[in-house]
Amino acid sequence: MKNKIIAVAVVILLIGGGILTFCIVSRTDIESPYIRVSATGSDGHSEGLGYFISKDGKLVTNYHVIAGASSITVYDEEQTFTVENILAYDAHTDLAVLKIDARTNSVTFSDKTPDKDDTVTAYNKSMLLEGTILRTEMTASDEPYCTFYSVDIAIESGMSGGALLNSENEVIGTVSRMSKTEENIGFAIPTAYLNELEYLVEPLSVSDFYKMTYCGDEIRATESIVYADEGTAVVTLISPLGDGVILDCVTSDGATSQWGKWYQDGTMIDLYITKNSSEDSSVVVSDGSSKAVITIK
Repeated sequence: MKNKIIAVAVVILLIGGGILTFCIVSRTDIESPYIRVSATGSDGHSEGLGYFISKDGKLVTNYHVIAGASSITVYDEEQTFTVENILAYDAHTDLAVLKIDARTNSVTFSDKTPDKDDTVTAYNKSMLLEGTILRTEMTASDEPYCTFYSVDIAIESGMSGGALLNSENEVIGTVSRMSKTEENIGFAIPTAYLNELEYLVEPLSVSDFYKMTYCGDEIRATESIVYADEGTAVVTLISPLGDGVILDCVTSDGATSQWGKWYQDGTMIDLYITKNSSEDSSVVVSDGSSKAVITIK
């Protein structure tokens, strides 16, 4: 691992007529605030981008990049770091905050709301792609949870989770995905949703995060155990093929379940589960080739 010197302060003290000089050196392990994210789970491998929001290794990426991951790393051209903890995540807004053990440089956030036709840029792994904001409150697939910036940048595989920057190189959003209906159009999540993200009371290890999720061939569920004693619980299912996947749901006695609508441009859907007895129940969701068993307590 290489340490990059980013600041040197020289302090000169006069002691007994002599001069004592010493340096205070500040180092960082990763120079760029932009990083690549790699996630591996039982159903395969996922690549995306992220950006650091603190000097101590906190970074933002998309939830769908890490969903179902049993191992997450971040890397640049020189080195790789293992993600130690997940600090926050929300499938509905497709955001996650991760933590690595490293000293990092962080991005600068804009305090201005962008306007239509503003120039924006986004990283494509190794280079910046430039475009403009087409719509500042884009709603996709009857989106119930958030709106997006629509930009005329072709979001390619591996760009999810990267920073959307304004002309002053300030972060205004998080790149999410490409449009499924419009060519060379991408969606980004405004930073307002990142500011509203609720952090976990205790950081979650990646292994514990993996145990909480289910990954089939074409579906991922955000929870494998839900607690519905006080009403209706919600499990989010994620599919890379979106509403093209046929999901079959079988609920055992003592509970009922109902599908919501596809959202996040047809890649996510909620399953609403209501418990009707004091006994534990279960829901089995199948995508035709694999099954997810969700326990209801």
